[in-house]
Amino acid sequence: MFRRLFTAGALLMAATIPMVAQESALYVDFGGEFVAADYLGLDLEIPTANARVGYDFNRHFGIEGQVSVGIDEYSQDFGTLGTAEASIDQTAGIFLRGKIPVSNTVEVFSKLGYVSTEISIEDTVNAVTTDYDFSQEGLAFGIGVTWLLRGNTGVRVDYTRYNYDVEDVVDVNADGLSIALYHRF
Repeated sequence: MFRRLFTAGALLMAATIPMVAQESALYVDFGGEFVAADYLGLDLEIPTANARVGYDFNRHFGIEGQVSVGIDEYSQDFGTLGTAEASIDQTAGIFLRGKIPVSNTVEVFSKLGYVSTEISIEDTVNAVTTDYDFSQEGLAFGIGVTWLLRGNTGVRVDYTRYNYDVEDVVDVNADGLSIALYHRF
């Protein structure tokens, strides 16, 4: 699913490149996101590195693709019962964005999209280690602000709520807070 989602987003963005030269509506950002989730009693807190590419169709509406990878894993020690470690292998998503310019340098936005995340969990109980690798897919939505500090370069801060249905067994909600270096071409 990750490859199909990424390919569809890349094709859609590539199709918009001819319009970029006229309107300068293409942007990228690179940064980090802190993701917190409750999964089967584990309070997961995992940092990720992310990159986004987007295109604004007009002043109020755009589309963006996001790719993230975990840069650390979460560990929890259960004493004599064992340990658990979790990491985000990768996340890919595509979002529609609605935005409102507040000034020439600041805009607030909301986003709604679909994400696919691959997660690894290693569980050790009584010296026996079990690895779980699974993919989660679901809707995501959020709000944020971009602030151009110098020319077309600035900072983006946003909050994203991820809603996953894990293998039709349990619903998992995760919250992400990100900050990124933003550049508009």
